[in-house]
Amino acid sequence: MKQYQEDVANGVPNARLIDYVPTVRTNVGLRYAWAASPSFGVTALGQTSYGDAPRRHDLTSWGWDLGVSLDYDFAPAHHIPLGAALASRVTSQPGLTNTDNGNTSQTVLRIAYTGRNDVIALDILGLFDRQNSLAEAIWAGGMAFSMRTYF
Repeated sequence: MKQYQEDVANGVPNARLIDYVPTVRTNVGLRYAWAASPSFGVTALGQTSYGDAPRRHDLTSWGWDLGVSLDYDFAPAHHIPLGAALASRVTSQPGLTNTDNGNTSQTVLRIAYTGRNDVIALDILGLFDRQNSLAEAIWAGGMAFSMRTYF
């Protein structure tokens, strides 16, 4: 809104309230998975990116993503066909905004049926998302019935 007001005050032709800022970025990264036991696993990711900046007045920029996921399958130890995963991710790339308000972080809780190795039948997801350091946190949740068969 501030940029729109400045554009109008400065006589910029076709001043727009909403900007269309196309970006093209290249990513490279590493992912690591470790099965510590039949029940417990860890997944980690780290990546960097370079390309058009998502911020309006920057030409190009570097960015990074870091994430970790911890998951537990109750079936091997407790004979309950249920698995849970808790994941968190932090990225330096904010949404397409005019201001730089800090990093974006996201935390996800997933609960899934693990009764068969070749089928996942039900996922329940919970999401806590913080767009940046100045924005109010967003809670989102949902339930998805997804049938996946691995062969």
